Amino acid sequence: MPYWRHIDIKQAPMATTARFPDELKAEADAYAQRLGVSLNALLAIALRDYLDARSSPGQAARTAHKTAPEPVIAPKSPRERCPCGSGAQWRHCHGK
Repeated sequence: MPYWRHIDIKQAPMATTARFPDELKAEADAYAQRLGVSLNALLAIALRDYLDARSSPGQAARTAHKTAPEPVIAPKSPRERCPCGSGAQWRHCHGK
């Protein structure tokens, strides 16, 4: 799921009219279509990203470098301890 799906675009009506050069508008329209959002939604997402990055410079760098957690590899027997380190048996922990 894209990271911007948590942003509620419909929380306030957009009464702002923005004017762009034709080339930029065409490029933005094409990108919005690839993402499956309207041009207004794309602009709201881009503005939110810009303001978030500007308000906390370290925060933007931290969120950009997050990595996915390492997958837990199943042991040979469900009665063995879970490799996640919880101390529980695999079948009662990640083996559910």
